[in-house]
Amino acid sequence: MERTTTPDGLDDNRHELSASDYACYRVGFPERTFEELRRLEIGRKGERILDFGLGTGTLARGFAVRGCSVTALEQTPEQIAASKNIAEFEGLQIEWVLGRAEHTCLPSKHYDSVTAGQCWHWFDRPKVAAEVARVLKPGGQLAIIHFDWLNIPGSIAEASEQLMDAFNPLSAKPHLKLGHGVGIYPAWTLDVAKAGFEYIQTFSFDVVVPYTPQAWRGRVRAHQAVSGKMTSEQIVRFDLALKGLLEIKYNDEMLEIPHRVWGLVCTKT
Repeated sequence: MERTTTPDGLDDNRHELSASDYACYRVGFPERTFEELRRLEIGRKGERILDFGLGTGTLARGFAVRGCSVTALEQTPEQIAASKNIAEFEGLQIEWVLGRAEHTCLPSKHYDSVTAGQCWHWFDRPKVAAEVARVLKPGGQLAIIHFDWLNIPGSIAEASEQLMDAFNPLSAKPHLKLGHGVGIYPAWTLDVAKAGFEYIQTFSFDVVVPYTPQAWRGRVRAHQAVSGKMTSEQIVRFDLALKGLLEIKYNDEMLEIPHRVWGLVCTKT
């Protein structure tokens, strides 16, 4: 495979590897997430939903299964291709749009809801909040949702993060730990309030997610501090080090990883 490099000196092959790991190993939002959103009037049959930063497409597919009309917007072609393959295999109809959340070029006052799963921190947040307000119908809702592992002392999640820091000191910078290690995002409530959204509500709940050692390695490779900050060669070395850690410390056993779902829902008035 021919290798090209990005302006930051990292090779473009990472994007294909990251998309593959996302699709294979990143666990989708639990079913209860959709129950909580439905309780807040998001995800009704026939609802027109725009999903930002689709990732594996877990939100987009979940809404499509429930009879919503879903448009999924993503700025990475590789991620759209990986997510589209899953949706087509499941027989789901989703409109795929390659573009940026800050300037979607989509029609104004068109959508009943906009969702942003695990991606708000990647955006120019004031610009995206304004764009969401533009594309939403009056009374439409924005949902920002996260699904994070919990960095509990002594856990494999903590050990994995420490290994990330050892391989890539940039991953230890505070701006990359936006959930404060506990999967809570208070700054997002200020983002939407400043943009004029009202009736701001939040919810959270915890779940334990089982991973095989191989799946956990794939999940960690898909983390922004790995796929987003390391070269392909560094990722290979990191993955081998994580494999060794799992074999030594956890005897290659099935892993149970505590996670937290956190969501914010607000309304355009």
